[in-house]
This record gives sequence, C-alpha cells and structure tokens, in this order.
Amino acid sequence: MQFQTSVSGEVNGELTIRGTPLVSIIGEMGYTQALFFILTGKKPTAAQSTIFDAILVACIDHGVAPASGFVPRVVTASGNETTHAMAAGLLALGPFHGGAVEDAMRVFVELNGKSEQEITTYIETQRAAHKRLSGFGHRKYTEVDPRTEKLFQIATTQGQEVSGAHIKTARDIESTLAKVMGRKLVLNVDGAVAALLLELGLPSEAGNGIFALARMAGMLAHIVEEKQQGNVVRRLDDNEITYTA
Repeated sequence: MQFQTSVSGEVNGELTIRGTPLVSIIGEMGYTQALFFILTGKKPTAAQSTIFDAILVACIDHGVAPASGFVPRVVTASGNETTHAMAAGLLALGPFHGGAVEDAMRVFVELNGKSEQEITTYIETQRAAHKRLSGFGHRKYTEVDPRTEKLFQIATTQGQEVSGAHIKTARDIESTLAKVMGRKLVLNVDGAVAALLLELGLPSEAGNGIFALARMAGMLAHIVEEKQQGNVVRRLDDNEITYTA
C-alpha cells in the first residue's frame, strides 16, 4: 500500500506542513490561517483570512434542535466518551443538514456566467428529476437567512478578491428559483458558504468537511454542558411516541 502526499510528512526528521516546518508556523498562524494553508498550500491574504474565519463562525452552531445539537448530547448521556459523541454528531450531518455545501459548490461552478433562461432550464430539470437544489431553503428562515447576509456583507467590505462571480451566481439562482417556484427559497448558510469557499479558491471536495469542522465546536460545547449537567440516559417520554398498527 503506497501513499503520495504533499500535505504533510517528516523531512530530515522534522514534521512539515506543505513543505514548511510545523514549528515555524506555530504562533505565526492562527488556526483559520493554518487550515487554509494545509488545504491549499498557500498562506491566505488578510481578506481571505477574514472571510474564512467568518465562515467558520457562521457555521459554529444552531442550537440543540438540529441533529448536530441533540445527537451528541444523547450519546453523551448514555455514558460515552467525548470523542465518541462528537463522532456521532458528525454522522448526523447529511444532505438535509450540514451536508449541502459540496453539492452547492458544484452547482455554482456549473451555472457560473449562465443566463436567467439557462438557470431556469437547470432548475426545471432538477425539479423534474425530484432533486433538491442544495443551498436554498430553510425551515425557519423563509425570507432571509441572516447568516448569509452577514457573510456577504463582510465579503463586500473585503473587496473583489473575495466577492465576485460566485456570489453573483448564487444570487442569480436565488432570484430565478423564486420565479420558477412562485415562492422564495432563501439562499441559506450552506449556499453562502459554498459561494464564498469558491471565491477563496477552495475545492468543492472540502466543502462539507469545512462545515463539519466549524460545527464540531458547537458539538463540543453541547457535550461539555451535558456532562456538567450530569444527565444520564436521555430517552423519549411515552407521550412523545405514537404507536401505529
């Protein structure tokens, strides 16, 4: 079994990250910068660092209600280790919760520079195939996702380096989708993150993983709180269950 990597390894007895000694970036880079560096092999500019950091903060948590919030707590209350509960939380992510970034990035690349009619045709084809359009729609946010607006506002202040064609594509899809559907499906945080990751030059293969990395911080906070509260074996009450014949 052979692996070829440019990510990391020992060179002359020294651990290197993308060809740079790890010890030389400790204290020089923050975690966000180091994450960008290990993914791309490039040190981020100030604007890239600001946007990447904002993305990670925007995705850090969304309360106990979604699976990434309550699943780690249920697993923790069953007496499991912190890392096991975090793993369970990661497994709870999927296409309908925290797993749409990668697909949205691919769609934005495919539709980049396309006309409204071309976008309309794409949407109608997806609908005919009964496929969701990743990055759009939210159960709670029906008119605007405040996380999206804040991220794009920050991107605008950082200039064209991180605010360009992919954000425009995302907005064009959002407006066209509303016309096709007859109702608004907001560009949600997954879609905003997808557009901004493309603006940063990051590959789509990293999209869902970046969301998961951000959300793990929230998971850890819930796990720690659950342990501190001393809850043991969470289970549904009988009145929360309906049995059907």
